[in-house]
Amino acid sequence: MTEKSLIEQGIKRLTGPPIADIETCKLYKPGAVCALGVVAERHGLESRPLFLSNVVPDWLVSGYRDAATDPKVKHSPHGWGDAFDVKVGGVLKQIEFIKVALEDTQLFNRGGIYVGRNTCHIDQRDEAWMRKYHGAKLWVWYKGDYTGFSTFNEAVRFALSKSTPEG
Repeated sequence: MTEKSLIEQGIKRLTGPPIADIETCKLYKPGAVCALGVVAERHGLESRPLFLSNVVPDWLVSGYRDAATDPKVKHSPHGWGDAFDVKVGGVLKQIEFIKVALEDTQLFNRGGIYVGRNTCHIDQRDEAWMRKYHGAKLWVWYKGDYTGFSTFNEAVRFALSKSTPEG
């Protein structure tokens, strides 16, 4: 018996990103998955499950999304298989993870911080794609609004100004 995707099982979220499952993970670009493994390992997350059959790590919240099942993905790197939403903790942990992904390893070039959530976003969009969005390399989600930033430090200052001690 083969494992059915969550959609095939009739399981879907009414709000928030789709739950990662093995079928959607197979749609990721292999280079993006390898890059995620390196960043996760350097951040202290268990990365071995990324490479085992039928295992999705619990820290991988969302990945590839199909526009047919999630129309909001039309202009999202999730629709191209090179974006990840990763559960790492409050704002400080998100900042640390994004720093590893964007600056320390340079395996990703965009990131997003979710103030008030435990999840951050990283992706591998090219510079031409980013120019369409005014060059924003980082964004901060706060109370339903996204604010874009061209530098890491600007995004960090803004996220910290909006966060509580718990994140």
